[in-house]
Amino acid sequence: MYSMNDYNKHAEFFYYSLNSAIEETVPTYSVKMSSSDRPWITPYFKSLIRLTKRGNAFANGNLALYPS
Repeated sequence: MYSMNDYNKHAEFFYYSLNSAIEETVPTYSVKMSSSDRPWITPYFKSLIRLTKRGNAFANGNLALYPS
């Protein structure tokens, strides 16, 4: 990077490196919203439910791990 003489190449290299690091370390996921969801059920709230063991068991259909 330091041997580059063009500042645009410096910036491109920096942004490429930063984006690569973020994509490798930050998990991404999608949240499905339904028209029947209550107004207080936000995508953030749904993501918290999805990250729990109980939420994963329900999503995967593992009823043994999904106590009622």
